[in-house]
Amino acid sequence: MIKFKIERKHFKEAYTIGDFYIDYGDEKGYQYFSNTLEDKVRPITEEKVYGQTAIPFGSYKVIWAYSPKYKKLMPLLLDVKGFKGILMHSGNTEADTEGCVLIGE
Repeated sequence: MIKFKIERKHFKEAYTIGDFYIDYGDEKGYQYFSNTLEDKVRPITEEKVYGQTAIPFGSYKVIWAYSPKYKKLMPLLLDVKGFKGILMHSGNTEADTEGCVLIGE
């Protein structure tokens, strides 16, 4: 089973930067893959702002699903409380996230 891990490192006013790791299930364990860009991490007590709030900290199942918007298979996070349609894809700025996790190229 392949596992992903995101370590959020820089919490800014409008966005969050982190590192993305992949564990292919071998003896090497988690290996760095790229940077990430997400929306702002908000405290649980603060209300979610559509398209401007990072997903909650936690573990999520990820599947490959077809995206009509991008017209290809993409990683889709499942069962994220208060969110739906959370994809992992490339992008350039926090405006590209809309709640998704952007993976650097």
